[in-house]
This record gives sequence, C-alpha cells and structure tokens, in this order.
Amino acid sequence: MGAAVGGPFASVLGVEELAAFARASDWDAILADRSPRRELSFQRREDDRLVASRIDFGVNFKGLTLPPAAAGNSTL
Repeated sequence: MGAAVGGPFASVLGVEELAAFARASDWDAILADRSPRRELSFQRREDDRLVASRIDFGVNFKGLTLPPAAAGNSTL
C-alpha cells in the first residue's frame, strides 16, 4: 500500500492529483493475489475446478491445523 501511495507522491504529484489517482485506480486489480481467471493457463483453471479452496487445513494428532499465514498457499 505504501508503494501505491508513495510512488505517485514521490513523483511530485500534488495532493489533488494524488487523490484523483487514488480514486481512479483499479483497486481490485492492485490488491488481487493472482491474475484474472481468463489470463490463467488451462491447467491453473482446471486446478481451481478440482480444488475448491486454496486455504489448506490439515489434521494431525493434536487435531485440526490452520494455515501458517493469512495466505493459505505460503510455505514455511
């Protein structure tokens, strides 16, 4: 988020231009964690169909385990 605001501000945009930039930005695209579905390869779309959720839960001797981070696809 800092880069989205700091970059235009560092390029000497005024406050009004910076506000206009923020209002005109496509925040869904900026904050998305992956490409739009239409841009994914066939295999990635097929994986999405076969695996309904990208959040990984597990079970061990202690019970249910949660993902190690907010993004379920992160690795340790």
